[in-house]
Amino acid sequence: MESSISTSLATSDLFSSTTNNNPPLVRRRCNATPLDMATAPVSLSNKRDSVDPAKTATTSETKHAATKDMEHMNMEELRATLLETQRARDEAVQRECELRSQLSKVDPDSATERSICYFFDKLPRELRDRIYKYLLVNYDLSTTKFLKLWGANRLNDRVEKYHLSPQILRVCRQAKEEGLLTLYGSNTFIIEFVTGGRDGPRSPILRHPTGNNALLNRCHGSAIAELYPWAKHVKHWKVILTAYNPTGQAAPQPGFTNFCRFISFSKPQSLEVLLLPRGTMVIQYGHLHNPTTIKYLDAKDVLQPLTLLRNILSLRLEEAQGPDLPIYDASLDKSSLTYNNIEEELKAQLKDMVEGDSPVTRVFMMNKKLVDYAGAFERSKKIRDAMNPGWGEARPMLLLAAAAVNQDLHDWPANQGNPYIQRRIHPVEEGLHFTSCASEDNDVKAFKLARTTVLEYLEPQYQRIIKASERMAGFVKGVKQPNEAFCVKRQSQFEPDMILLTVCILYLEDYAKAFIRDVPCHTRFYIRREQHKFDLMYASHERESLMRKLSGALELDRLAANPVPWKMWFKAAVNNIDRQYLKIRKARKALFDFDPTNDKDRGCDIDLELWRCDEMVDWTVNEPVLQPHSLPTSAELEEWAQLRRADVEHVLQQVP
Repeated sequence: MESSISTSLATSDLFSSTTNNNPPLVRRRCNATPLDMATAPVSLSNKRDSVDPAKTATTSETKHAATKDMEHMNMEELRATLLETQRARDEAVQRECELRSQLSKVDPDSATERSICYFFDKLPRELRDRIYKYLLVNYDLSTTKFLKLWGANRLNDRVEKYHLSPQILRVCRQAKEEGLLTLYGSNTFIIEFVTGGRDGPRSPILRHPTGNNALLNRCHGSAIAELYPWAKHVKHWKVILTAYNPTGQAAPQPGFTNFCRFISFSKPQSLEVLLLPRGTMVIQYGHLHNPTTIKYLDAKDVLQPLTLLRNILSLRLEEAQGPDLPIYDASLDKSSLTYNNIEEELKAQLKDMVEGDSPVTRVFMMNKKLVDYAGAFERSKKIRDAMNPGWGEARPMLLLAAAAVNQDLHDWPANQGNPYIQRRIHPVEEGLHFTSCASEDNDVKAFKLARTTVLEYLEPQYQRIIKASERMAGFVKGVKQPNEAFCVKRQSQFEPDMILLTVCILYLEDYAKAFIRDVPCHTRFYIRREQHKFDLMYASHERESLMRKLSGALELDRLAANPVPWKMWFKAAVNNIDRQYLKIRKARKALFDFDPTNDKDRGCDIDLELWRCDEMVDWTVNEPVLQPHSLPTSAELEEWAQLRRADVEHVLQQVP
């Protein structure tokens, strides 16, 4: 007790003000040394108070008399006076240096005094960590104390008092780095996946998302990494789950699944998972379900997302009870609670897996790489976003598409928006919906089958893009050589050439046409049915705008007036298409980054073509002219042939 009292007193002394002649906890580095303070000029008010008016008048009269005498001096007298003045000034400078040297000997620490911060330079790290714990640690963050208050006023953005002092993190960078280790390493944060519905997970750390749209806060945990990037630093989690299954689907809870996906990369030190008894409902939302119609998942299905985790030091699986149930109600009859009875064998199996370092297959990351690759072929953001359906959205769409296989085209509903996802889906979008389902189930085999379908459909278009890119690269290298149309030194001397302009547009149109997606007949039907709306989705893109400008310059013969903008438009159009090409190449290289390392069967035979040089066109340099200075003579050819025959004979002699 005495030691704790003395520690608190010492801490309070550190936080005391400077009026008691004690240094502050964290102070600004002062740039003024004692020497600077001693030699600093006095303020104008002090000078004005200390000046004698009589002396001032006498000094003015003396200066006036000296100036008057200088007018009657000859050349020798002026020189003597100047030398005397310079000698007096040199003596004053020498005297000042002697005084400064003497002061530095008397106070040797004066040069380093201004750079000392007593909190960081005098206190050991152990004491600073204890101070951080007083300011940044609250053990109630691991209880349900804050869940009720925060959840009841979630949409009102109510700020709950957590009794922390995070202001210390804004003092300086060192305080922030040391304090964050205590804030996220010494606290255990509770997170709840019970209420479901619109609000998603609840936790004291999931406040103030990084976005202006408050509706983004109503997520199922899929956007934790984007909305709450600081959560990746948390080292201790306490999770409250429920087996309640309002949708009736066999898949595990999406919020908890996405949470496990998130922390599988941050690797926390400890994880405590509490499963609520059957019959508990949330008071704030007033669920009045009939107990006979409520469906629950098995504990094995609820805890299935834990199989994504590895290298966690401590995992604890228990039934939630006692102080962890203050905000839940079981029809006011505690005897109606039914515990899930988690099997000990399941606990041991999950504990060995989560705390071990065995390889883990992250199908959701394999699916993300596939979506990135397929999305690189599509330029419309709306259509590209639809390639990655949300949790639980893929299965109903696939069931609807399966029922419409034999339906006539004229019976299709004219849905607005995406022509690739109708009652009959485009093969790429359909395959991505299957991979989404496999990702939710973490089914590697089903994912590879669907991925093969997507890659095989995209491969012909990819090969066309490669050939078109090679043709465009060869053409650009030809016109970038010295004395050619796109030579760097001919920017202001380019002569209009309708033939060259026409050839450039033809190459550009062929290059852009290679990026148009392949579509089956049923997708073509809907695109043609809504052709005007479909074209409007791309009309405002940079590529279409530049192509229209180039076509207008050719048709209206505007080159004679100003040819320079045409060259700029052509370069910009080539760069725009090249960026999409490089995006496809980058996504293709990363297709199998998250495939199991011990699994050599990718499910498809596709060449990543890692040998290709992927880079943008550099319009600021000319292409070199690669050709021999002169053709070899017949004598040189004969000499080379003789050397070649000699090498072959030597190799044959070595063969037994």
